[in-house]
Amino acid sequence: MYGLTAFFSEGYYHLDEHFQLLEFANYKLGATPPDDLPWEFHDQIRPALQPLVAVAVIRTLRALGSTSPFTAAMVLRLLSGLLGLFAVAMFTRRFSNDAADESSGKRLLILAIALWFMPYLAVRFSSENWSAIALLLGLSLLPEESAATPRRSLRFAVMGLLLGLSFVFRFQMGFALVGVMAWLLARRQLTISTAASLVGGGILGVLIGTGADFSFYGDVVFTPWRYFVSNIVHGKAAEFGTAPPWFYLPAFVVAALPPISIALLVLAAIGVRQKSRHLITWLFVAFVVGHSLVAHKELRFLFPMAVPFLWLVLAGWDQWRARHPAATAIGIGWRLCIGINGLALAWVCTRPAQQLLPAWRFLYGEGRNRYVVLYAEQRSPYDMDRLKPHFYRSENVEVRVVPSFIALGAGDSLTPRGGDFLLQRHLAPDPALAGYQFERVFRAFPDWLLRFNVADWESRTEIWSIYRITRPP
Repeated sequence: MYGLTAFFSEGYYHLDEHFQLLEFANYKLGATPPDDLPWEFHDQIRPALQPLVAVAVIRTLRALGSTSPFTAAMVLRLLSGLLGLFAVAMFTRRFSNDAADESSGKRLLILAIALWFMPYLAVRFSSENWSAIALLLGLSLLPEESAATPRRSLRFAVMGLLLGLSFVFRFQMGFALVGVMAWLLARRQLTISTAASLVGGGILGVLIGTGADFSFYGDVVFTPWRYFVSNIVHGKAAEFGTAPPWFYLPAFVVAALPPISIALLVLAAIGVRQKSRHLITWLFVAFVVGHSLVAHKELRFLFPMAVPFLWLVLAGWDQWRARHPAATAIGIGWRLCIGINGLALAWVCTRPAQQLLPAWRFLYGEGRNRYVVLYAEQRSPYDMDRLKPHFYRSENVEVRVVPSFIALGAGDSLTPRGGDFLLQRHLAPDPALAGYQFERVFRAFPDWLLRFNVADWESRTEIWSIYRITRPP
């Protein structure tokens, strides 16, 4: 399932996934001008470790003869999915013994693979996903034995390293790390030697991130501090919108599809109560509460807690089954959730994360062998929220923006030639231009899907179509 999603789910969930990772990497490769990078680059507040991972992967692929940015992005998604699956397996192995049911470990793996939004999140080459991977791997190394041994200290050292890298990938993971440290101290899991090992490993992880930042920015900068000063002290993040503390609850209910989302929330709440003294509960609650208190909120900020959340869901499910072994309503609701989940899973795993990516891929393919001119109304298809992507764009593709296609033919630069392309953003009749014919060569949605215009969704959706301009015979 992860491989299928990695192949189809091209694009990004949020602009940061593209501009602050792939475009940062493309800048390091010399292909994205610094003036076209977001403000975070110029303020030097974003960690560079993950973009440098992308640079290493892209250079390796080029050495093997693959130069397509779409292939590179797919490999990064596949790598993310494989690492995520490994991290879940390690996490499950360590914490399955803490569940009431011996099969909870297997069920957690099944949920991580088959719950409709999990494969989508798992293949994202995003800071949220990679910080979650490092967190899960770090937690999986928590020693089970209490005896003070060199092996125990070593496990704490590697655990600290991974938790430090989790923080480097996404600084907000610090909320969860506060929960981890509070639990370790409250449960007296640390001795002087193991505490030194844990903290030393964490410092090493942060130093690795600092070294990556120096390599990327060319300056000695401590990006976590600069990030804190910019977004919290100066309130830059709040400029992108604020929300009340309860924002995440209704946002999750809507985004995760009711009744699935409601069932998950109820079971997780039961799990938190049942496992109130468990490490997973402490870090989960600390993470959610910390984000709820920050003014600027986005649902993606909670994505790193997906697997701990599911662990709590299963803990709640075990508790519920123990008290209601013959609840018919739950059986009916369970079958309904399975049906909805199956449909949503099939949809999410077989479609691009962004509809513009197939169009970009088409234009990139056309530009591999010839110079391509594309006419577009009002704005370029490569303009995204005032940012200009370069990673997926071929140098052989020229975009000519016109106020209206009616203006075509008004001057030399606006006179199409045979073989040029024209872009329509919305579903509309084929374009008409005196002296020319048009052949549709691309559409973002298949024709069979457009026959089902339920609730007139087509009028509210950008459905890109690209036409090749040909002269009459």
